[in-house]
Amino acid sequence: SAAVDGHGGVYVFDLLRHTRERVWQEGPFSGALCFARANEVLLSVGNKVRVIDATSHKHLISLLGHKAEVSFAAANEQNALTFSSDRLMLWHISDWSLLRQIESGPE
Repeated sequence: SAAVDGHGGVYVFDLLRHTRERVWQEGPFSGALCFARANEVLLSVGNKVRVIDATSHKHLISLLGHKAEVSFAAANEQNALTFSSDRLMLWHISDWSLLRQIESGPE
């Protein structure tokens, strides 16, 4: 599992070994956090989504395209979904290419 503290520190927890490790520090945290693959964490910071390698603690890529703060992220084996008040974006996790985006907001 993973969590973010009040200062933007991202922690990964190994529940079997009863350990935790800080893998990234950046803020302010926007509210979206999930695992994409076994060792990749998606973290929203404002209108950007960072992909962090939890093993090496390295920033792999930033997913860009949202204009508003990203409030939700989810992933499965093939795709990741990010949401803000202005759009919903679908990403292919093999190369983090944008598959689709749907504009949202007031009509």
